[in-house]
Amino acid sequence: MVRSDATDVAHVHGYDKAAYLEPNKPGTIAFLADQSGLFAVETHISDLQLLQLAVH
Repeated sequence: MVRSDATDVAHVHGYDKAAYLEPNKPGTIAFLADQSGLFAVETHISDLQLLQLAVH
C-alpha cells in the first residue's frame, strides 16, 4: 500500500505495474513477482524512489 499527500503515480519498473494515487487515499499495487532481479518502485510526478524490490 502506498499513500501520497498529492496526486501521483507509483510504478514498479520491470513489471510495468502502477497505482494512481490521490491525496491521502491508499493505493495498492498487486502482482505476482515472478521475474528475478532488482526493481525500483518510484513515483512519477514527484520523482521519488520509494524502494527497491529484490526478487530471487
